[in-house]
Amino acid sequence: MCLKCENCTYRNEVFTVLSIPIPSQYKCSLQDCLQCFFQQDTLTWNNQIHCSFCETKQEAAVRASISKAPKIMIFHLKRFDILGTMKRKLRTDIHYPLTNLDLTPYICPVFRKHPKYNLCAVVNHFGDLDGGHYTAFCKNSVTHAWFSFDDTRVSEIPDTSVQTATAYLLFYSCQPFSIPIEKCKS
Repeated sequence: MCLKCENCTYRNEVFTVLSIPIPSQYKCSLQDCLQCFFQQDTLTWNNQIHCSFCETKQEAAVRASISKAPKIMIFHLKRFDILGTMKRKLRTDIHYPLTNLDLTPYICPVFRKHPKYNLCAVVNHFGDLDGGHYTAFCKNSVTHAWFSFDDTRVSEIPDTSVQTATAYLLFYSCQPFSIPIEKCKS
């Protein structure tokens, strides 16, 4: 939205992975990361937009939202930070739900269908910006058991092991959307 004339412009972008910032250095939740990503931002100075109504560059307020909830949602946790010439990995412990992730607050009200998501896989990263090792946790959609994949080793793990401080990618699948059916009065 142009802050001078208040004209709103909408731009659709198709995405498969949402790269979300980590707002805390020590501990936070996936919801904290999502709130940080979807918060309104003001574009000023060199970041001004060209307003088609004012016909000049203007300061603007921008905000992302989801217009159509995908069946699979992939979150990339931005664990790497570069400040000038300094590079570092953010080792923040991020709590993420295994079931019932609610994305309703981030979906446009016009398209809102109250989707809930269940975690189906996690990619973990061990190491730093210059190198490391990846492992994965995946949930069997039939048995609902979790498995750890580490190079040539595959082993079943308890649900409690899926929550790790090394999570780098989170894969969520949308729960089937259904409308409760009320019983007919006799």
